[in-house]
Amino acid sequence: MGEGELRRRDRAMEPSEAEAFLAGAEVGRLGTADARGRPYVTPFYFAYDRGAIYLHGTATGHVRSNLAANPEVCFEVDAHHGVIAGDQPCGYSAGFASAICFGTAAVVVDEGERQAALDLLMDKYGTPAPAGSREYANRGKTTIIGIAVRTLTGKRRKAAP
Repeated sequence: MGEGELRRRDRAMEPSEAEAFLAGAEVGRLGTADARGRPYVTPFYFAYDRGAIYLHGTATGHVRSNLAANPEVCFEVDAHHGVIAGDQPCGYSAGFASAICFGTAAVVVDEGERQAALDLLMDKYGTPAPAGSREYANRGKTTIIGIAVRTLTGKRRKAAP
């Protein structure tokens, strides 16, 4: 299957629904691969804005070295909505919602974009913002990673009432 193709199209979200679900999710998971192709998945707090995902992290580590070797990434968010009982063990399922993005990641170096990304993160997670927090990225203590989203798909299955 190609990037962004869904096997179960009957569970596909409309693009606007997938985008809203992504934007509202609390935690996402970033999938990267190192130079030898070994996968690495990391949970992140994030902000989504007009086709871009912003993460904050450290200047060193697996994610940074993986992005230096291969900037192509996958980003996923999900929510579990309960078990759907079946008549037999293989008949069980789950209610869920998920969104998956593919894109290219890069460290954000433009100070204006870095500050805007940090403001988005603080607006999402830090209300009310601690004193001085809006200057954190400008002091160079935080690395901002931006993902230019190429494809976004969402899928859901409602749990039985």
